[in-house]
Amino acid sequence: MRTFAVDRYDGQMIWIDGEVQFELGNYLGGGAAGVVYEGVDMKTPRNVAMKILNPVGFKLMPHGTLQRCIVARKGLPLSEEAKSGREPMTAYNIWWLVHPNSKHMVAAYQEPQHGQLREMALPKCIETWGWDPVGASQEGRCSTPTRESFFEKSDDMVTIDGVSLTIPRVPHKYLKWLRNRQSIYREISNMAHLGDHPNVIKLHEVLEYVQDSKSTLFLVLELVTGSELFDRIKTGCGTSEDLGRRYFWQLLSGVGYCHSNGVCHRDLKPENLLLSDGSEGAELKIADFGLSAAFAIAAGSDDDEKGSAIGSPHSPRVRRLKSVVGSPHYVAPEVTTESVQGYDGAKADVWSAGVLLYAMLVGNLPFGKDLSQCPRFMQFRKNVSIVGDSGSLLGWDQFPDLDVVLERISWFFPPHLSISARCLLVGCLHPDASMRISVSQAQEHPWVAGGDQQHVDELSLKMKELGGDWPAPQYADVPDDSATRDVRGELVGDWSAQYAGAHHGSSAARDARGELVGDWSAQYVVDSHDEDIPRPEPPLFALDDSEL
Repeated sequence: MRTFAVDRYDGQMIWIDGEVQFELGNYLGGGAAGVVYEGVDMKTPRNVAMKILNPVGFKLMPHGTLQRCIVARKGLPLSEEAKSGREPMTAYNIWWLVHPNSKHMVAAYQEPQHGQLREMALPKCIETWGWDPVGASQEGRCSTPTRESFFEKSDDMVTIDGVSLTIPRVPHKYLKWLRNRQSIYREISNMAHLGDHPNVIKLHEVLEYVQDSKSTLFLVLELVTGSELFDRIKTGCGTSEDLGRRYFWQLLSGVGYCHSNGVCHRDLKPENLLLSDGSEGAELKIADFGLSAAFAIAAGSDDDEKGSAIGSPHSPRVRRLKSVVGSPHYVAPEVTTESVQGYDGAKADVWSAGVLLYAMLVGNLPFGKDLSQCPRFMQFRKNVSIVGDSGSLLGWDQFPDLDVVLERISWFFPPHLSISARCLLVGCLHPDASMRISVSQAQEHPWVAGGDQQHVDELSLKMKELGGDWPAPQYADVPDDSATRDVRGELVGDWSAQYAGAHHGSSAARDARGELVGDWSAQYVVDSHDEDIPRPEPPLFALDDSEL
Protein backbone atom coordinates (compact mmCIF):
# COMPACT_ATOMS: atom_id res chain seq x y z
CA MET A 1 0.00 0.00 0.00
CA ARG A 2 1.34 3.40 -0.98
CA THR A 3 2.25 5.85 1.78
CA PHE A 4 1.21 9.45 1.08
CA ALA A 5 3.50 12.26 2.25
CA VAL A 6 1.91 14.88 4.52
CA ASP A 7 2.93 18.48 3.80
CA ARG A 8 1.59 19.96 7.01
CA TYR A 9 -0.29 18.98 10.16
CA ASP A 10 -1.52 21.49 12.74
CA GLY A 11 -3.32 19.13 15.11
CA GLN A 12 -6.64 19.32 13.29
CA MET A 13 -6.01 19.68 9.56
CA ILE A 14 -3.82 17.43 7.40
CA TRP A 15 -2.43 18.86 4.16
CA ILE A 16 -1.37 16.68 1.21
CA ASP A 17 -0.07 18.15 -2.06
CA GLY A 18 -0.80 21.64 -0.80
CA GLU A 19 -4.49 20.99 -0.03
CA VAL A 20 -6.44 20.07 3.08
CA GLN A 21 -7.11 16.33 2.75
CA PHE A 22 -8.42 15.40 6.21
CA GLU A 23 -10.02 17.22 9.12
CA LEU A 24 -9.93 15.60 12.56
CA GLY A 25 -12.81 15.76 15.03
CA ASN A 26 -13.80 13.91 18.19
CA TYR A 27 -11.30 11.89 20.19
CA LEU A 28 -12.26 8.20 20.05
CA GLY A 29 -9.66 6.58 22.25
CA GLY A 30 -6.03 5.72 22.65
CA GLY A 31 -3.52 3.19 23.87
CA ALA A 32 0.15 2.38 24.04
CA ALA A 33 0.60 2.63 20.26
CA GLY A 34 -1.17 5.93 19.64
CA VAL A 35 -4.50 7.75 19.61
CA VAL A 36 -7.60 7.60 17.40
CA TYR A 37 -9.76 10.50 16.22
CA GLU A 38 -12.88 10.72 14.14
CA GLY A 39 -12.11 12.39 10.85
CA VAL A 40 -13.48 13.46 7.49
CA ASP A 41 -11.87 12.84 4.12
CA MET A 42 -12.45 16.20 2.46
CA LYS A 43 -12.11 14.88 -1.09
CA THR A 44 -14.45 11.87 -0.91
CA PRO A 45 -16.12 13.00 1.45
CA ARG A 46 -16.42 10.15 3.93
CA ASN A 47 -16.16 9.69 7.67
CA VAL A 48 -13.07 7.81 8.77
CA ALA A 49 -11.15 6.90 11.90
CA MET A 50 -7.66 8.42 12.00
CA LYS A 51 -5.17 6.45 14.07
CA ILE A 52 -2.10 8.58 14.84
CA LEU A 53 0.79 6.34 15.82
CA ASN A 54 3.46 7.42 18.26
CA PRO A 55 6.21 9.39 16.48
CA VAL A 56 9.48 7.72 15.57
CA GLY A 57 12.14 10.01 17.02
CA PHE A 58 15.30 11.26 15.31
CA LYS A 59 17.06 13.32 17.96
CA LEU A 60 19.30 16.11 16.65
CA MET A 61 22.42 17.37 18.33
CA PRO A 62 22.35 20.90 19.83
CA HIS A 63 24.02 23.44 17.55
CA GLY A 64 26.60 24.36 20.20
CA THR A 65 27.71 20.73 20.54
CA LEU A 66 27.96 20.41 16.77
CA GLN A 67 30.36 23.35 16.63
CA ARG A 68 32.69 21.55 19.06
CA CYS A 69 32.86 18.39 16.92
CA ILE A 70 36.11 17.50 15.14
CA VAL A 71 36.07 17.40 11.35
CA ALA A 72 37.05 13.90 10.18
CA ARG A 73 36.36 14.41 6.48
CA LYS A 74 35.15 17.39 4.52
CA GLY A 75 32.37 17.10 1.98
CA LEU A 76 32.30 18.57 -1.51
CA PRO A 77 30.53 21.91 -2.00
CA LEU A 78 26.90 21.70 -3.07
CA SER A 79 26.19 22.13 -6.76
CA GLU A 80 24.01 24.99 -7.93
CA GLU A 81 21.22 22.51 -8.66
CA ALA A 82 21.45 21.11 -5.13
CA LYS A 83 21.49 24.61 -3.62
CA SER A 84 18.30 25.51 -5.46
CA GLY A 85 16.63 22.20 -4.58
CA ARG A 86 16.39 21.02 -8.20
CA GLU A 87 18.63 18.06 -7.41
CA PRO A 88 19.09 16.07 -4.19
CA MET A 89 22.19 16.24 -2.07
CA THR A 90 24.61 13.34 -2.56
CA ALA A 91 26.81 11.38 -0.15
CA TYR A 92 29.84 13.25 -1.55
CA ASN A 93 28.50 16.47 -0.01
CA ILE A 94 28.46 15.03 3.53
CA TRP A 95 30.85 16.32 6.19
CA TRP A 96 31.77 13.66 8.74
CA LEU A 97 32.35 14.97 12.24
CA VAL A 98 33.47 13.24 15.42
CA HIS A 99 31.71 13.93 18.70
CA PRO A 100 34.34 15.24 21.16
CA ASN A 101 33.25 12.93 24.01
CA SER A 102 31.57 9.80 22.60
CA LYS A 103 33.70 9.68 19.40
CA HIS A 104 30.55 8.88 17.42
CA MET A 105 30.44 9.90 13.78
CA VAL A 106 28.01 12.71 12.95
CA ALA A 107 26.79 13.49 9.41
CA ALA A 108 26.54 17.18 8.54
CA TYR A 109 26.37 19.47 5.50
CA GLN A 110 27.43 23.01 4.76
CA GLU A 111 24.52 25.40 4.62
CA PRO A 112 24.79 27.30 1.29
CA GLN A 113 23.69 30.74 2.54
CA HIS A 114 26.04 31.27 5.50
CA GLY A 115 28.45 28.38 5.11
CA GLN A 116 27.73 27.01 8.58
CA LEU A 117 27.66 23.28 9.30
CA ARG A 118 24.26 21.74 10.04
CA GLU A 119 23.56 18.20 11.19
CA MET A 120 21.70 16.12 8.63
CA ALA A 121 18.04 16.34 9.64
CA LEU A 122 15.64 13.50 8.86
CA PRO A 123 14.33 14.91 5.52
CA LYS A 124 17.94 15.47 4.38
CA CYS A 125 18.85 11.88 5.29
CA ILE A 126 15.91 10.55 3.29
CA GLU A 127 16.87 12.78 0.37
CA THR A 128 20.49 11.59 0.41
CA TRP A 129 20.31 7.89 1.32
CA GLY A 130 16.69 7.03 0.54
CA TRP A 131 14.41 4.63 2.38
CA ASP A 132 16.58 1.56 1.86
CA PRO A 133 20.26 2.43 1.89
CA VAL A 134 21.57 -1.07 2.64
CA GLY A 135 19.25 -3.56 0.92
CA ALA A 136 16.06 -4.25 -0.98
CA SER A 137 12.92 -2.67 0.45
CA GLN A 138 9.40 -3.95 0.58
CA GLU A 139 6.23 -1.94 1.16
CA GLY A 140 8.11 0.93 2.71
CA ARG A 141 10.25 -1.26 4.94
CA CYS A 142 14.01 -1.55 4.85
CA SER A 143 15.92 -4.76 5.27
CA THR A 144 17.57 -5.18 8.66
CA PRO A 145 21.17 -4.01 8.27
CA THR A 146 24.10 -5.93 9.67
CA ARG A 147 27.04 -4.31 11.36
CA GLU A 148 29.22 -5.00 8.32
CA SER A 149 26.79 -3.14 6.05
CA PHE A 150 27.31 0.09 8.02
CA PHE A 151 30.75 0.55 6.56
CA GLU A 152 32.53 0.79 3.25
CA LYS A 153 34.21 -2.38 2.09
CA SER A 154 37.41 -0.41 1.53
CA ASP A 155 39.44 0.75 4.52
CA ASP A 156 38.17 4.30 4.94
CA MET A 157 39.70 5.04 8.31
CA VAL A 158 40.61 8.22 10.14
CA THR A 159 42.61 8.73 13.32
CA ILE A 160 41.31 11.25 15.84
CA ASP A 161 43.24 11.86 19.06
CA GLY A 162 45.04 8.56 18.57
CA VAL A 163 41.81 6.59 18.05
CA SER A 164 41.18 4.88 14.70
CA LEU A 165 37.62 5.41 13.49
CA THR A 166 35.74 4.11 10.45
CA ILE A 167 33.63 6.52 8.43
CA PRO A 168 30.26 4.81 7.84
CA ARG A 169 28.36 4.69 4.59
CA VAL A 170 25.16 5.75 6.39
CA PRO A 171 24.77 7.49 9.78
CA HIS A 172 24.07 5.00 12.56
CA LYS A 173 21.26 7.25 13.81
CA TYR A 174 19.47 7.10 10.49
CA LEU A 175 19.77 3.31 10.29
CA LYS A 176 18.31 3.04 13.80
CA TRP A 177 15.39 5.25 12.77
CA LEU A 178 14.77 3.04 9.73
CA ARG A 179 14.68 -0.08 11.91
CA ASN A 180 12.23 1.54 14.35
CA ARG A 181 10.03 2.63 11.48
CA GLN A 182 10.14 -0.86 10.02
CA SER A 183 8.83 -2.41 13.24
CA ILE A 184 5.83 -0.06 13.16
CA TYR A 185 5.07 -1.06 9.59
CA ARG A 186 4.07 -4.56 10.75
CA GLU A 187 0.54 -3.40 11.51
CA ILE A 188 0.35 -1.49 8.23
CA SER A 189 1.65 -4.26 5.98
CA ASN A 190 -0.51 -6.97 7.57
CA MET A 191 -3.69 -4.89 7.40
CA ALA A 192 -2.95 -3.87 3.81
CA HIS A 193 -2.37 -7.51 2.92
CA LEU A 194 -5.74 -8.57 4.35
CA GLY A 195 -7.89 -6.44 2.10
CA ASP A 196 -11.64 -6.16 2.74
CA HIS A 197 -13.71 -8.37 5.07
CA PRO A 198 -16.93 -7.44 6.90
CA ASN A 199 -15.51 -8.51 10.30
CA VAL A 200 -12.09 -6.84 10.01
CA ILE A 201 -11.46 -3.11 10.32
CA LYS A 202 -10.47 -1.87 6.85
CA LEU A 203 -7.33 0.19 6.24
CA HIS A 204 -8.02 2.84 3.60
CA GLU A 205 -4.77 4.79 3.38
CA VAL A 206 -1.44 5.42 5.10
CA LEU A 207 0.00 8.92 5.60
CA GLU A 208 3.41 9.97 6.91
CA TYR A 209 4.52 13.34 8.20
CA VAL A 210 8.31 13.67 8.20
CA GLN A 211 9.84 16.49 10.28
CA ASP A 212 13.44 17.33 11.13
CA SER A 213 13.54 15.30 14.37
CA LYS A 214 10.69 12.78 14.04
CA SER A 215 8.20 11.14 11.71
CA THR A 216 4.53 10.37 12.37
CA LEU A 217 2.37 7.74 10.68
CA PHE A 218 -1.39 8.19 10.20
CA LEU A 219 -3.62 5.18 9.49
CA VAL A 220 -6.88 6.07 7.76
CA LEU A 221 -9.25 3.36 8.97
CA GLU A 222 -12.87 2.37 8.56
CA LEU A 223 -14.99 4.25 11.11
CA VAL A 224 -17.15 2.15 13.44
CA THR A 225 -19.64 3.99 15.62
CA GLY A 226 -20.58 1.18 18.00
CA SER A 227 -18.97 0.43 21.33
CA GLU A 228 -16.80 -2.50 22.35
CA LEU A 229 -18.61 -5.82 22.10
CA PHE A 230 -18.19 -6.56 25.80
CA ASP A 231 -20.01 -3.39 26.76
CA ARG A 232 -23.11 -5.44 25.93
CA ILE A 233 -22.06 -8.37 28.12
CA LYS A 234 -23.31 -8.32 31.70
CA THR A 235 -20.50 -9.11 34.13
CA GLY A 236 -21.07 -12.30 36.11
CA CYS A 237 -23.99 -13.38 33.93
CA GLY A 238 -22.80 -13.38 30.34
CA THR A 239 -25.11 -13.36 27.36
CA SER A 240 -27.49 -15.86 25.84
CA GLU A 241 -26.03 -18.67 23.77
CA ASP A 242 -27.89 -17.43 20.70
CA LEU A 243 -26.29 -13.99 20.91
CA GLY A 244 -22.92 -15.49 21.87
CA ARG A 245 -23.12 -17.86 18.90
CA ARG A 246 -23.82 -14.98 16.53
CA TYR A 247 -20.83 -12.91 17.60
CA PHE A 248 -18.53 -15.91 17.96
CA TRP A 249 -19.38 -16.93 14.40
CA GLN A 250 -18.42 -13.44 13.21
CA LEU A 251 -15.22 -13.57 15.26
CA LEU A 252 -14.28 -16.90 13.68
CA SER A 253 -15.13 -15.54 10.25
CA GLY A 254 -12.78 -12.58 10.66
CA VAL A 255 -9.98 -14.59 12.29
CA GLY A 256 -10.32 -17.34 9.71
CA TYR A 257 -10.04 -14.78 6.92
CA CYS A 258 -6.84 -13.44 8.47
CA HIS A 259 -5.41 -16.96 8.76
CA SER A 260 -6.30 -17.75 5.15
CA ASN A 261 -4.18 -14.73 4.20
CA GLY A 262 -1.27 -15.88 6.33
CA VAL A 263 -1.76 -13.38 9.18
CA CYS A 264 -2.42 -14.15 12.84
CA HIS A 265 -3.69 -11.40 15.16
CA ARG A 266 -1.99 -12.43 18.46
CA ASP A 267 -3.89 -9.89 20.58
CA LEU A 268 -7.56 -10.87 20.49
CA LYS A 269 -9.21 -9.31 23.55
CA PRO A 270 -12.40 -7.36 24.37
CA GLU A 271 -10.84 -3.96 23.61
CA ASN A 272 -10.10 -5.10 20.05
CA LEU A 273 -13.61 -6.35 19.28
CA LEU A 274 -15.74 -3.41 18.17
CA LEU A 275 -19.30 -3.09 16.85
CA SER A 276 -20.04 -1.41 13.54
CA ASP A 277 -22.84 0.73 14.99
CA GLY A 278 -25.20 1.00 17.93
CA SER A 279 -27.99 -1.15 16.50
CA GLU A 280 -28.98 -4.61 17.69
CA GLY A 281 -27.84 -6.09 14.41
CA ALA A 282 -24.38 -4.48 14.48
CA GLU A 283 -21.51 -6.49 13.04
CA LEU A 284 -18.39 -7.39 14.99
CA LYS A 285 -15.15 -5.80 13.78
CA ILE A 286 -11.65 -7.00 14.69
CA ALA A 287 -9.28 -4.08 15.28
CA ASP A 288 -5.65 -3.32 16.20
CA PHE A 289 -3.17 -5.44 14.27
CA GLY A 290 -0.16 -3.91 16.02
CA LEU A 291 1.00 -7.31 17.38
CA SER A 292 0.02 -9.34 14.33
CA ALA A 293 2.47 -11.48 12.41
CA ALA A 294 2.66 -13.10 8.99
CA PHE A 295 3.05 -16.84 9.59
CA ALA A 296 2.82 -18.07 5.98
CA ILE A 297 6.24 -17.88 4.34
CA ALA A 298 6.35 -17.20 0.63
CA ALA A 299 8.94 -19.02 -1.42
CA GLY A 300 12.29 -17.26 -1.23
CA SER A 301 11.26 -14.86 1.53
CA ASP A 302 13.22 -14.21 4.69
CA ASP A 303 11.85 -15.23 8.07
CA ASP A 304 12.16 -12.00 10.01
CA GLU A 305 11.48 -13.75 13.33
CA LYS A 306 14.04 -16.48 12.54
CA GLY A 307 11.49 -19.15 13.44
CA SER A 308 11.38 -22.69 12.16
CA ALA A 309 9.11 -23.44 9.23
CA ILE A 310 6.89 -26.42 8.56
CA GLY A 311 4.87 -27.33 5.52
CA SER A 312 4.70 -29.42 2.37
CA PRO A 313 5.68 -28.75 -1.26
CA HIS A 314 1.97 -28.28 -2.05
CA SER A 315 1.17 -25.79 0.75
CA PRO A 316 2.78 -22.61 2.05
CA ARG A 317 5.41 -23.03 4.70
CA VAL A 318 4.22 -21.94 8.14
CA ARG A 319 6.59 -20.05 10.37
CA ARG A 320 6.60 -20.92 14.05
CA LEU A 321 6.57 -17.58 15.82
CA LYS A 322 8.83 -16.77 18.76
CA SER A 323 7.86 -13.29 19.94
CA VAL A 324 6.22 -13.34 23.38
CA VAL A 325 3.31 -10.97 22.77
CA GLY A 326 -0.33 -10.73 23.77
CA SER A 327 -2.47 -9.58 26.68
CA PRO A 328 -2.70 -11.25 30.12
CA HIS A 329 -5.77 -13.49 30.56
CA TYR A 330 -6.03 -13.98 26.77
CA VAL A 331 -2.57 -15.16 25.67
CA ALA A 332 -2.19 -18.89 24.94
CA PRO A 333 0.01 -20.94 27.30
CA GLU A 334 2.47 -21.98 24.58
CA VAL A 335 3.31 -18.34 23.74
CA THR A 336 5.19 -17.96 27.01
CA THR A 337 6.47 -21.52 27.33
CA GLU A 338 7.54 -22.36 23.77
CA SER A 339 9.35 -19.19 22.75
CA VAL A 340 12.49 -21.18 21.94
CA GLN A 341 10.95 -23.81 19.67
CA GLY A 342 8.31 -21.41 18.46
CA TYR A 343 4.52 -21.66 18.47
CA ASP A 344 1.68 -21.81 15.95
CA GLY A 345 0.21 -18.31 15.75
CA ALA A 346 -3.09 -19.53 14.33
CA LYS A 347 -3.64 -21.93 17.24
CA ALA A 348 -2.74 -19.14 19.68
CA ASP A 349 -5.57 -17.09 18.16
CA VAL A 350 -7.97 -20.00 18.72
CA TRP A 351 -7.07 -20.04 22.43
CA SER A 352 -7.81 -16.31 22.70
CA ALA A 353 -11.10 -16.83 20.86
CA GLY A 354 -11.98 -19.58 23.34
CA VAL A 355 -11.32 -17.27 26.28
CA LEU A 356 -13.53 -14.64 24.63
CA LEU A 357 -16.32 -17.17 24.08
CA TYR A 358 -16.14 -18.29 27.70
CA ALA A 359 -16.29 -14.65 28.82
CA MET A 360 -19.27 -13.99 26.55
CA LEU A 361 -21.28 -16.97 27.79
CA VAL A 362 -20.25 -16.93 31.48
CA GLY A 363 -19.48 -13.26 32.14
CA ASN A 364 -16.15 -14.04 33.84
CA LEU A 365 -12.72 -15.15 32.68
CA PRO A 366 -11.80 -18.85 32.76
CA PHE A 367 -8.26 -18.53 34.16
CA GLY A 368 -5.97 -16.15 36.01
CA LYS A 369 -3.46 -13.72 34.57
CA ASP A 370 -0.45 -16.02 34.91
CA LEU A 371 -1.31 -19.53 33.74
CA SER A 372 1.90 -20.99 35.18
CA GLN A 373 0.71 -19.98 38.67
CA CYS A 374 -3.00 -20.68 38.22
CA PRO A 375 -4.22 -23.87 40.00
CA ARG A 376 -7.53 -23.62 38.15
CA PHE A 377 -5.67 -23.88 34.84
CA MET A 378 -3.44 -26.67 36.14
CA GLN A 379 -6.47 -28.72 37.18
CA PHE A 380 -8.19 -28.04 33.85
CA ARG A 381 -5.07 -29.11 31.95
CA LYS A 382 -4.81 -32.32 33.97
CA ASN A 383 -8.41 -33.28 33.33
CA VAL A 384 -8.54 -32.57 29.58
CA SER A 385 -5.16 -34.13 28.76
CA ILE A 386 -6.78 -37.48 27.99
CA VAL A 387 -8.43 -35.95 24.91
CA GLY A 388 -5.79 -36.36 22.21
CA ASP A 389 -5.60 -36.39 18.43
CA SER A 390 -8.81 -38.36 18.13
CA GLY A 391 -10.81 -35.57 19.72
CA SER A 392 -9.33 -32.99 17.39
CA LEU A 393 -9.82 -35.04 14.25
CA LEU A 394 -13.36 -36.05 15.13
CA GLY A 395 -14.43 -32.50 15.80
CA TRP A 396 -14.59 -32.79 19.62
CA ASP A 397 -18.24 -33.74 19.72
CA GLN A 398 -17.78 -37.39 18.70
CA PHE A 399 -14.79 -38.31 20.86
CA PRO A 400 -15.88 -41.33 22.98
CA ASP A 401 -14.20 -40.16 26.20
CA LEU A 402 -15.26 -36.54 25.99
CA ASP A 403 -18.23 -37.20 28.25
CA VAL A 404 -15.82 -38.35 30.95
CA VAL A 405 -13.78 -35.18 30.53
CA LEU A 406 -16.87 -32.99 30.77
CA GLU A 407 -17.93 -34.81 33.93
CA ARG A 408 -14.52 -34.23 35.52
CA ILE A 409 -14.51 -30.51 34.70
CA SER A 410 -18.16 -29.81 35.45
CA TRP A 411 -16.88 -27.26 37.98
CA PHE A 412 -15.46 -25.25 35.07
CA PHE A 413 -18.89 -24.35 33.61
CA PRO A 414 -22.01 -22.75 35.06
CA PRO A 415 -24.97 -25.17 35.19
CA HIS A 416 -26.96 -23.31 32.52
CA LEU A 417 -24.31 -23.78 29.80
CA SER A 418 -25.29 -26.32 27.12
CA ILE A 419 -23.29 -29.48 26.57
CA SER A 420 -22.51 -28.49 22.99
CA ALA A 421 -21.01 -25.18 24.14
CA ARG A 422 -18.92 -27.03 26.73
CA CYS A 423 -17.57 -29.35 24.04
CA LEU A 424 -16.56 -26.40 21.88
CA LEU A 425 -14.86 -24.62 24.77
CA VAL A 426 -12.83 -27.71 25.64
CA GLY A 427 -11.66 -27.87 22.02
CA CYS A 428 -10.70 -24.19 21.88
CA LEU A 429 -8.99 -24.17 25.27
CA HIS A 430 -7.01 -27.38 25.04
CA PRO A 431 -3.66 -26.53 26.69
CA ASP A 432 -1.77 -28.57 24.05
CA ALA A 433 -1.78 -26.45 20.89
CA SER A 434 -1.31 -29.53 18.68
CA MET A 435 -4.57 -30.96 20.07
CA ARG A 436 -6.45 -27.67 19.97
CA ILE A 437 -9.03 -27.32 17.23
CA SER A 438 -8.45 -24.94 14.33
CA VAL A 439 -10.67 -22.07 13.27
CA SER A 440 -12.16 -24.14 10.45
CA GLN A 441 -12.97 -26.98 12.88
CA ALA A 442 -14.58 -24.50 15.25
CA GLN A 443 -16.68 -23.11 12.41
CA GLU A 444 -17.91 -26.64 11.63
CA HIS A 445 -18.75 -27.43 15.25
CA PRO A 446 -22.49 -28.14 15.83
CA TRP A 447 -22.79 -25.37 18.40
CA VAL A 448 -21.51 -22.78 15.91
CA ALA A 449 -23.18 -24.23 12.82
CA GLY A 450 -26.43 -24.80 14.71
CA GLY A 451 -26.88 -28.28 13.26
CA ASP A 452 -26.07 -31.90 13.93
CA GLN A 453 -28.15 -31.84 17.10
CA GLN A 454 -28.19 -35.64 17.22
CA HIS A 455 -24.61 -35.85 18.53
CA VAL A 456 -25.38 -33.26 21.20
CA ASP A 457 -28.48 -35.13 22.36
CA GLU A 458 -26.59 -38.43 22.51
CA LEU A 459 -23.82 -36.89 24.61
CA SER A 460 -26.36 -35.27 26.94
CA LEU A 461 -28.11 -38.62 27.45
CA LYS A 462 -24.80 -40.36 28.17
CA MET A 463 -23.90 -37.70 30.76
CA LYS A 464 -27.22 -38.22 32.55
CA GLU A 465 -26.64 -41.97 32.58
CA LEU A 466 -23.37 -41.38 34.44
CA GLY A 467 -25.04 -39.71 37.37
CA GLY A 468 -28.44 -38.27 36.69
CA ASP A 469 -28.09 -34.55 36.17
CA TRP A 470 -24.79 -32.76 35.82
CA PRO A 471 -22.84 -33.47 39.02
CA ALA A 472 -22.75 -30.73 41.59
CA PRO A 473 -19.41 -28.89 41.68
CA GLN A 474 -16.86 -29.97 44.27
CA TYR A 475 -15.35 -26.98 46.03
CA ALA A 476 -11.94 -26.73 47.63
CA ASP A 477 -9.68 -23.96 48.81
CA VAL A 478 -7.36 -23.70 45.79
CA PRO A 479 -5.55 -20.35 45.57
CA ASP A 480 -6.72 -18.71 42.37
CA ASP A 481 -8.55 -15.41 41.95
CA SER A 482 -9.19 -15.86 38.22
CA ALA A 483 -12.76 -17.02 38.72
CA THR A 484 -13.62 -13.69 40.32
CA ARG A 485 -12.41 -11.51 37.48
CA ASP A 486 -14.62 -10.15 34.75
CA VAL A 487 -13.71 -10.00 31.07
CA ARG A 488 -11.42 -7.02 31.70
CA GLY A 489 -9.68 -8.61 34.67
CA GLU A 490 -11.61 -6.68 37.34
CA LEU A 491 -12.64 -8.42 40.55
CA VAL A 492 -16.32 -9.29 40.55
CA GLY A 493 -18.64 -12.05 41.77
CA ASP A 494 -18.19 -15.63 40.65
CA TRP A 495 -20.97 -17.58 38.97
CA SER A 496 -20.26 -20.61 41.14
CA ALA A 497 -21.13 -18.62 44.25
CA GLN A 498 -24.61 -18.10 42.82
CA TYR A 499 -25.33 -21.80 42.66
CA ALA A 500 -23.32 -23.31 45.50
CA GLY A 501 -25.36 -21.80 48.32
CA ALA A 502 -22.11 -20.95 50.10
CA HIS A 503 -22.74 -17.44 51.37
CA HIS A 504 -20.90 -17.08 54.65
CA GLY A 505 -21.36 -13.47 55.59
CA SER A 506 -17.92 -13.05 57.10
CA SER A 507 -16.03 -14.46 54.10
CA ALA A 508 -17.91 -12.60 51.40
CA ALA A 509 -16.46 -9.34 50.19
CA ARG A 510 -17.73 -6.43 48.21
CA ASP A 511 -15.78 -4.45 45.66
CA ALA A 512 -15.51 -0.69 45.46
CA ARG A 513 -18.85 -0.45 43.65
CA GLY A 514 -20.66 -2.47 46.35
CA GLU A 515 -21.04 -5.58 44.18
CA LEU A 516 -20.76 -8.98 45.80
CA VAL A 517 -17.38 -10.53 45.18
CA GLY A 518 -18.50 -13.88 46.51
CA ASP A 519 -17.25 -16.45 48.94
CA TRP A 520 -13.70 -17.73 48.58
CA SER A 521 -14.74 -21.36 49.08
CA ALA A 522 -17.09 -21.17 46.12
CA GLN A 523 -14.48 -19.72 43.81
CA TYR A 524 -11.86 -22.43 43.79
CA VAL A 525 -13.25 -25.49 42.13
CA VAL A 526 -11.34 -28.76 41.78
CA ASP A 527 -11.95 -32.46 41.77
CA SER A 528 -12.17 -33.61 45.38
CA HIS A 529 -10.26 -36.79 44.52
CA ASP A 530 -7.10 -34.88 43.56
CA GLU A 531 -4.97 -34.81 46.68
CA ASP A 532 -1.96 -33.19 45.01
CA ILE A 533 -3.60 -29.78 44.74
CA PRO A 534 -2.18 -27.37 47.34
CA ARG A 535 -4.66 -26.33 50.01
CA PRO A 536 -3.52 -23.20 51.86
CA GLU A 537 -5.46 -20.90 54.12
CA PRO A 538 -8.44 -19.03 52.59
CA PRO A 539 -7.31 -15.95 50.65
CA LEU A 540 -8.09 -12.45 51.84
CA PHE A 541 -9.77 -10.16 49.35
CA ALA A 542 -7.96 -6.85 49.83
CA LEU A 543 -9.46 -4.75 47.07
CA ASP A 544 -7.51 -1.64 46.12
CA ASP A 545 -7.15 0.58 43.09
CA SER A 546 -4.62 -1.78 41.54
CA GLU A 547 -7.14 -4.62 41.58
CA LEU A 548 -10.09 -2.69 40.15
